[in-house]
Amino acid sequence: MTNPKKILVAYDGSPHSKAALGWAMLLGGNQHAELEVVKVFEPIIRHYTRSDFDIGDQIAEQYAEIEKADRQMLEAVKSFCKENSQLKIHVDVLKGHVASTLLDYARQKGFDLIVAGTKGRGVLEDMLVGSVTSSLVRLAKVPVLVVKEQSAPASLQKILVAYDGSDYAKAALDLAIDISKSANAKVLAAKVSDPLDLMMTSNMTEAGSVEKIRLKLAELEEQEKKLLEGVKAAAARKEMDIRLELLSGSSIAERMIQHAGETHADMIVAGTLGHGLLGGLLLGSVTRNLVSLSKIPVLVVKK
Repeated sequence: MTNPKKILVAYDGSPHSKAALGWAMLLGGNQHAELEVVKVFEPIIRHYTRSDFDIGDQIAEQYAEIEKADRQMLEAVKSFCKENSQLKIHVDVLKGHVASTLLDYARQKGFDLIVAGTKGRGVLEDMLVGSVTSSLVRLAKVPVLVVKEQSAPASLQKILVAYDGSDYAKAALDLAIDISKSANAKVLAAKVSDPLDLMMTSNMTEAGSVEKIRLKLAELEEQEKKLLEGVKAAAARKEMDIRLELLSGSSIAERMIQHAGETHADMIVAGTLGHGLLGGLLLGSVTRNLVSLSKIPVLVVKK
């Protein structure tokens, strides 16, 4: 996986979409990418009878005014981007269901990365992530960067990769390394011990089965060795110096977010699936929780 050359930004003028634009400019500027900022207008469609003709005309006029305002907003965005970067900037207003329209557009135009903002406040997943952003993360075939209201820094310093040795984590690590080399940033990799493995070992200890404990500890040690070798191999291929940090905690996502704060990471990069209890879902539980709970941007990478 290589650096994104074509970046699509979902924009609506909100604070989180402005933050997303800033991050897109930051990532795109490091590799002279092409940036496209789009606003999707989702009209309310209904059928009108002859008696409703005047109402239909009024709504059509309102839609035309909204579209005009959207285009003016995007032209202002285009001017801002040109004044503050050397990127190739394109803007457009699209019509349709927001998530599906963005996904179709990204696929048709061959974008390498989608950047979307989200409010990130609420209880349910779609409220935590935002229903549009949630759909983009789950269904996009390219990496999606989820941004809340954290402004982009002047330059990237540290990128934290959630690593578990899976193919998805390896893809995430490869992309993080490519981005870091362009940005001259440092890559950190971290693995949080699976609570299920720790619980099983604890249960064996309580049962007093010395042989089972020995075998389980040997298995965990071998797994950690393979993880370390995988990170070293990826680092060697890209001529990078990366250290894998082995962490423990009752919640993998929360411990990873805590580690990001402790290491002052600018962003977290994660694959979509892992080896957790719910790893077989379309969007792994750990990655889903990272996107929902992290205050700093999370880049979700597909294999």
